[in-house]
Amino acid sequence: MKPLLKKPNFKYIIIFTATFLLLTLVSIIPQGQSVFSGIGQIFSPVERFLYRTKLASKEFWYYLTEETESEVRQLTNENERLRSELAQMTLIAKENETLRSELNVQRTHKRSVAIAHILGEKPGSFSRFLILDIGSNQGVRPGLPVIINNALVGKIEKVSDHSSEMSLVTDPNSVYYSYLQKSKTKGLIQGTIGLGILHLTQIPKNAIIEKGELVFTTGQELENFNDILIGQVTEILSSDQETYLTLLVTPAVDSANLDTVFIVLE
Repeated sequence: MKPLLKKPNFKYIIIFTATFLLLTLVSIIPQGQSVFSGIGQIFSPVERFLYRTKLASKEFWYYLTEETESEVRQLTNENERLRSELAQMTLIAKENETLRSELNVQRTHKRSVAIAHILGEKPGSFSRFLILDIGSNQGVRPGLPVIINNALVGKIEKVSDHSSEMSLVTDPNSVYYSYLQKSKTKGLIQGTIGLGILHLTQIPKNAIIEKGELVFTTGQELENFNDILIGQVTEILSSDQETYLTLLVTPAVDSANLDTVFIVLE
C-alpha cells in the first residue's frame, strides 16, 4: 500500500527560500541603487567592526612589543651595572687578600716587604724573567727573594730606578740551596726548560725520602732569607750508575697566574 503523503522535496524548498530572500533584499534597497551596492551597505557595519578590531589589535601588539623591548633594555642595563659592581668587588677582595699576605709575611719573618706588580715577561730568551714596577728607589736590589703566600717565586736579578727584573724559580739558570723538611737532607734545586718542574739534585742515595715531602730554601743565596717554601716532591729518580738521587719537585707557585708579588727587603 502506497503512503498517503510524499516526502518533501528539499531542492524546491531551497530554491523557494533563496528566491524569497532575494526579493526581500531587492524590496528594501533604495530605488536607483544596485543590488551589490545594497548588499555592501547592509554588511558595512560588520566590515567597519572588523576593520576597527584589526586596528585595535595592531595597536595592542605594537604597545606590547614596545613594552617588552623597554623591559629588555632595562634588564640589560641592570645586568651590566651588576657585572661592573661584581668586578669592582672582586678587585677589592683581591687587594685585601694581597694586603693580608703582606702582613702575614711581616709577622712571620720579621722583615718588611714591598708590593710589586708584574708588568710582563722579558722576551727573547729561554730564561724566565719577569719585569716588576718597582726598583732601587723603593729599596729593591739584586739578590732579594720574591715571594707570594710565603712561597718562593724567584729572586731579583737586575734593578733600575723604578723597575726591576726577577728570575723565576723555574728558570733553568736558577739554582737554590734547599733542604727537605722531614729528612733535613740538603741539595741543589734547579729549574728546567719549558717543563715547569724543578730538579732537586745532590741527594745521597741512602737518604730516606718520601713523595709529598716539602722543600724549603736554606737562604744561602737569598740574603740569608731561609725557610721559604719552594715546592713538593712528586717523583724520586734513582739509577745504579748514579751516586746521588734526583727528585722531581712541583713548584708551590704557579707563575702563570700571578699579577702581584712581594719583594722581601731588609
